[in-house]
Amino acid sequence: MRLLTEIPPAYTSRNMDHNDDPLRQDFSQEKLCPVLQLQPVRQPTPDVRRYAHFFNGEEPMQLLVDEDIDRYAFNHTSPEPDLLQALARRTQKEMHDPQMLTGRVEGRLLKLIVQLCRPRFILEVGTFTGYSALSMAEGLDDDGKIVTCEIDPAAQKVAREAFDASPFGDRIEIRMGPALDTVRNLESEVDLSFIDADKERYPTYYEEILSRTRRGGVLIFDNMLWSGRVVDPRDDTTRAIAALNETIARDERVENVLLTVRDGVQLVRKR
Repeated sequence: MRLLTEIPPAYTSRNMDHNDDPLRQDFSQEKLCPVLQLQPVRQPTPDVRRYAHFFNGEEPMQLLVDEDIDRYAFNHTSPEPDLLQALARRTQKEMHDPQMLTGRVEGRLLKLIVQLCRPRFILEVGTFTGYSALSMAEGLDDDGKIVTCEIDPAAQKVAREAFDASPFGDRIEIRMGPALDTVRNLESEVDLSFIDADKERYPTYYEEILSRTRRGGVLIFDNMLWSGRVVDPRDDTTRAIAALNETIARDERVENVLLTVRDGVQLVRKR
């Protein structure tokens, strides 16, 4: 999602018992996999416990729904596998912007969409630490493949280790470098894409990827409500996102629904 780490109820200020804080537990005995074992980490800040969102770690963002409803949705969504839960904790511990993790609700949505659409080739723009790619890989058939684009070596290292530890990791290929270069050099027609990086270039990604998507294929854009700021765009990033929403809504080549899941998920099907 590149915005928010979905934080279980125990992380919130309303019901935090610091003796039971999951971020303070000793994960050294965890049996998930060696590369994702975690040692105790520092106590989270109050902002983290209160589901804080950030633009690039700076400007605060707001939940689109009430915190209690958000927590309810989290608790009533199928849990992700242990490996993904460990990856979320490692991301929280090691990454500069851990709030960019996709998280449970949207991750399980991605898996479900993949299971329903049964794509053979998925393109992802924005790997981060690999949570979303692994979520989609879970839903792929055995012959399915994901190409995911990343530019940050630190994020790529964590993602690569997570993929190596996963039974689904062999379905994922990381391509480092500018995502548009990867898109323009694709050899396969795209069945499904998930775009979650470089927001100001969203309109360009839309046209480039749509032209390479098969009829009936699906494009998924994340953060398309941008904490509600799209209603009154006042900066370049927000204007780019709002412009793409307008383009999609009027584009006769596609049909779409803009979901209020997390920070807004634009689900687009090419006619």
